[in-house]
Amino acid sequence: MKDRAGKANKDTNTLVSAARRALAIKQEADARESLAKAVGEATKLRDGAKRDDDTGTAIDDLTTILERAAEPGKDVTVKELEDLASRVEQARKTLEQAIATQAEHAKAKRAAEEKAARERQERERQSEQQTVPDPTPPQQQQQWIPQYQSGQSGQSGQSGQSGGTGSQPGNGWSVPAPSDGNGLPGNDPGL
Repeated sequence: MKDRAGKANKDTNTLVSAARRALAIKQEADARESLAKAVGEATKLRDGAKRDDDTGTAIDDLTTILERAAEPGKDVTVKELEDLASRVEQARKTLEQAIATQAEHAKAKRAAEEKAARERQERERQSEQQTVPDPTPPQQQQQWIPQYQSGQSGQSGQSGQSGGTGSQPGNGWSVPAPSDGNGLPGNDPGL
């Protein structure tokens, strides 16, 4: 009976050891799968991120962790695999926050640029309104230009046509006196 009990105990221990090994293998496989999934998601996010002041540090930190997590090796424990997956996930979340900040800054920049463009257009419109003359035409002032005609002394400025007064010309045009060739009107005794 003692031999049977010893054999049963040995068989039980063998089964327990096999179960523990199977469980450890399953846990390691699950941890490696979780790590691979985290690495895949983080790599996709990193590769799609645009580097700038908001995201640069987060991209660099994630890249460093991804390099370590890409090939963890065979001697890594389940705990180490889980820690790596957790670090990758945390770095991915940090990059997501940096990308959100980047988007907010881009939105604020666009809004500021649009506001500046509207203000510039308004200033230009106001400037154009100030420089464009009033559409009503200015009233023309009539200028009285004396007309000199030979042979009409004492009637200065009268054109000789009806409708004129002594101080303003009439409605018609007068022909100037013939010139004597020196560019001056002829000798007018009324002058």
